[in-house]
Amino acid sequence: MIFEFYPWKIDIDVEATRQLYLSNDYAEDKRINKKIYDGMSEKQKAFFLSLGVDIMKVRAEETVHADPGEGAGRTAVRRIDFLFCGRFLMLPEYQGRLYRDEEAFGENFPGTLKIVPMTEGERIPVFDIDGLPCIFKHPCSLSDGPEFEKWDCGHILGSILKIQTCP
Repeated sequence: MIFEFYPWKIDIDVEATRQLYLSNDYAEDKRINKKIYDGMSEKQKAFFLSLGVDIMKVRAEETVHADPGEGAGRTAVRRIDFLFCGRFLMLPEYQGRLYRDEEAFGENFPGTLKIVPMTEGERIPVFDIDGLPCIFKHPCSLSDGPEFEKWDCGHILGSILKIQTCP
């Protein structure tokens, strides 16, 4: 199924993604996953469901930092990394340059992939999932093993980084 998350266009195998989460659990601390899930809007939950991603089994981290200064609050940093089965059809320009590099995928990078030129203000774009800023990237950074070494490995990694102040 084709999904457009501008500037990304991705062909996602939703059923294969469901199967991926039935046989794999990437969660390191289920309490964090539960806390993040409970804080999600219905649109955010529907987004993950539409891809076949089980939010209770994704890798999620949360760290809370005390802000400097007397009487200052705290800052929570939440990171969510989720895998899904699929392939890129369109990428933003900065990823095209990165992935074409000889050290990354070089000549194995597909020439048929559409590259979207970005304006000055969109250098590193994000897709907004009802307030959650998300980027989509190749999962080669996840493992030193051979599973994600090739460009056409059949998986894509979504990453969300949310920073907010806490009382």
